[in-house]
Amino acid sequence: MEVVQPVQEPLSLDIINTVKTAQIQNGLRHSDFQRYRRYCARRLRRVRQSIRFLHGRGKFQQKQVTEDLVTNIKFLEIPLFNTERAWAYAMQLKAASEPNPRARFHTVRRLSKAVQWSKTLSQLCAQTTDPKTALEAEAYASQMEANLFLERETYDEALTRFIRARTVYDQLSKVSGPVLAEVYQQRVESMEPNIRYCKYKLSSSDETSELLNLQAASDPLLETKLASVLEEARKKQAETLNEVEFRGKRIPVRNEEIRLSMVKAQDLYGQLQQQESQDTSVDYAETLARFSEIFATYDEISKQVKNQIQELRAGDQQVSSKTEVYLEGLTDLSVYINHLKLERTLERNQLLADNCEKKLSDDDEIELMLTGGKPKHARPEDMVKLYDNLLQTLHDMVQLPGAEDDAEFASFVAAHELRFKATRCFYLSLTYAFIGKWEETAALLERASTAIVVALDAKSDQRSLARLQTLSKRVRGFKWRIHARAVRTNVLLRDSANKPEALVLSKNLSASRTAKAEDDFLIAEFPPAAEPFPCKPLLFDLAWNTIQFPSLESEIKVEKKGFFSRLSMGIWGSGK
Repeated sequence: MEVVQPVQEPLSLDIINTVKTAQIQNGLRHSDFQRYRRYCARRLRRVRQSIRFLHGRGKFQQKQVTEDLVTNIKFLEIPLFNTERAWAYAMQLKAASEPNPRARFHTVRRLSKAVQWSKTLSQLCAQTTDPKTALEAEAYASQMEANLFLERETYDEALTRFIRARTVYDQLSKVSGPVLAEVYQQRVESMEPNIRYCKYKLSSSDETSELLNLQAASDPLLETKLASVLEEARKKQAETLNEVEFRGKRIPVRNEEIRLSMVKAQDLYGQLQQQESQDTSVDYAETLARFSEIFATYDEISKQVKNQIQELRAGDQQVSSKTEVYLEGLTDLSVYINHLKLERTLERNQLLADNCEKKLSDDDEIELMLTGGKPKHARPEDMVKLYDNLLQTLHDMVQLPGAEDDAEFASFVAAHELRFKATRCFYLSLTYAFIGKWEETAALLERASTAIVVALDAKSDQRSLARLQTLSKRVRGFKWRIHARAVRTNVLLRDSANKPEALVLSKNLSASRTAKAEDDFLIAEFPPAAEPFPCKPLLFDLAWNTIQFPSLESEIKVEKKGFFSRLSMGIWGSGK
């Protein structure tokens, strides 16, 4: 009689979810690859002990996980966490080591080991698990292979495997629950920078905007490659940046470091302009961070120019004509960089003002402040301060050398100054309205209306005109709103002034009066009125130090002692 072996149910393992949970809980939240590698080693030891799959006692005898042995999901965790351990070691070397051939060779070996273990996992899953787990293991192995080819700079092979893994993850997200679907989508998003980088390298383009977009979402394997490629691309662009034109004058740029820094600033600002032109939703904090990078780059350029000027003046005791020309060019370049920095400062401050204005454009918020409530998001005083900063930036731009001779720049400053002053008047009127000063509010609103009319006649760009038209509508609507509230407040004050004073019973105890239903009675005034009362006098003894008191020595009685008293004092030590 033959013994029928029971058919084993296919195993199931959520590979990506298991890996993600282990990574988040053990160091990769903070990019601590060494901690995660040690965790993988400890977990492998625990798994082998739990299934009694150790490498022998005394003499080491390596045991391989085969298809026949996989009766428990724990057996699949052995190749999985061996892969993760090798990958984490490669990332640790990538993040910690200085760029040298030996460290790169070691990184490639660790990634090769990770690929071997991932292929073993994929083969075991194909034979012992359900189709979903097998497909997930195949995508996991493809991603590991892609990482290896990316490190070896075989971009066509890496791109093929990245696309294959992305396709599988995308399909798995459509047939999984909401939790696993989010995990798969995160994997897809994490591979997008790698795919774009491979396409960039295969296209042989010299544009740096694509590299800047990649750098914001790169993984550890891409960071060093992106930095080196960005530097090479900027060097190529810097070779062509021999001069800049500013206010009709050509300014030479001879120093290579200054050229590289200027190219970097142009790339960062170009990315901001590209995002605005494409109308993409950009995070507010990310935009401010990019402005901070631009300002830091301009500060670096100013420092480099200043050092060049100091070196030239310290090197020559008597400045030659050639050195004078060079110094003049560096001075003009310094003015140009300061002008660019102030222009970016103007744009950054306008961005801050626009963000604050969105919070104050809510009618419910304004009505709350008009009734004496506290604002939830922003105050009109904040807008007044922001537009003061904008006006100060314009003033600083005018103070730069050569600004008075630039007619185009003068019209730009005049148009923006009128708009800034009109907007500032409007929000300053809000501050007076919220404390009930209606006359001052009406005067400021009238002044803002006049400034808006003058600003609309000036030469402004389309964005400034749109802002002025929106401001004009708000000022016109707020005028009527303030007028109605002022009339209502005056009526209430007049009614309260004409209202008869309430009868205080504590002051009219002896008065007899027939009470009516409409009478208003008070038991006592509260808080009670202040009454004057005399102060307690303060006495200062000023004569004490100048009085001479008589001597009282004659009044003191002196006790006379006899022979026996002196004798007892000598015997017993006391006169008593």
